[in-house]
Amino acid sequence: MRNVTRRRAFRIVAAAAGLPLLIAGVRAAQPKPRFFTWQGEVLGAASELTLWHADEALARRAILKVRHEIARYEGIFSLYRDSEVTRLNRDGVVRSSPELVDVIDVSQRLGTISGGAFDITVQPLWRTYEEHFWSRSHVAPDIRARTFDVAHALVDFRRVQAGTKRIEVPPGMAITLNGIAQGFITDRIADLLRNEGFDQAMVDLGEWRALGEHPEGRPWRGATRS
Repeated sequence: MRNVTRRRAFRIVAAAAGLPLLIAGVRAAQPKPRFFTWQGEVLGAASELTLWHADEALARRAILKVRHEIARYEGIFSLYRDSEVTRLNRDGVVRSSPELVDVIDVSQRLGTISGGAFDITVQPLWRTYEEHFWSRSHVAPDIRARTFDVAHALVDFRRVQAGTKRIEVPPGMAITLNGIAQGFITDRIADLLRNEGFDQAMVDLGEWRALGEHPEGRPWRGATRS
């Protein structure tokens, strides 16, 4: 029994001596963190996502989830494709998603706080400028003035009727959420990434939000890798 105990003791000592080498070998075999990026367009703005992680499969799955979520948000807020906002502007009424209700609610509160300086119903004014003031063709001054007056009469965020499932605007009124929706989407995507296990990332979807520090131990700058 004494000999067996000694042999076992020798084996334990030998194993313990080799343990650091084994750990070092396992660590060396593990993949090192690196950048994973996606570039695209969100609400008409050039956008980029940069993730820092060692797990390539996890990063690829997360980017795919992000792309699906961005497509879903485009279907709510976009002015450039079929969306809840474009249908509201076209028809004057739309069955709305919770996200659209939330953003319009925040927008109306901001409109009140700012005394109307922030107003999501400025879309008719943008259309007027695009069709007349930015056009190279000559437009008679009286037509310009009359068009401006009509557009100006349709700008009043307080006239947007937002219920929990249905949103209505008066005839001719139209909204744009480009002044707030990009920030909303950026925050939602950053939260999604954090929930997926990413502690270092830069989200640039028309607005910027950083998770953690840059891998070099400094704050992220405007450009994702810089």
